[in-house]
Amino acid sequence: MQIILNENLRDYHPDSFYVIHIFILCATLKYCLGTSKSISFKKLSYVFDNVLKKDNEISSVKKTLLPWDIEGNFRRALLLANAEKCINFLSKGSKINVVLTDIGENLVAEIENRGQLSSYLNIIKKTNIKEADFTHFEIGCSLNEY
Repeated sequence: MQIILNENLRDYHPDSFYVIHIFILCATLKYCLGTSKSISFKKLSYVFDNVLKKDNEISSVKKTLLPWDIEGNFRRALLLANAEKCINFLSKGSKINVVLTDIGENLVAEIENRGQLSSYLNIIKKTNIKEADFTHFEIGCSLNEY
């Protein structure tokens, strides 16, 4: 994927938003896995949503999670990231997990080296949520079936 970004990413061209969304997905997969090799949709979508909102208080999962628009940005970003081979989907029994590819890792490294999107990256790097924290509650959207 060729990445063309203007200086401040404020041209509001849809491609810029998708680069930001794919970056958030890939950076989350790079920095928030812990000891896991993959991440569940629930955890990935929770981090994605809160990073987009620039919520600095996502270091732990609250007991009640509010629903968000899973049909919108997150779903399109997943499809585009998969189409661009930045991520892969893994099926484990009845669960689907997401893994970062070398292309996705290179995307994160390239944007990180440019010093762009650092406000999103700082939030992602501070996020320390275990995958197990997402197994004992329901999220108010269709992700509950995953």
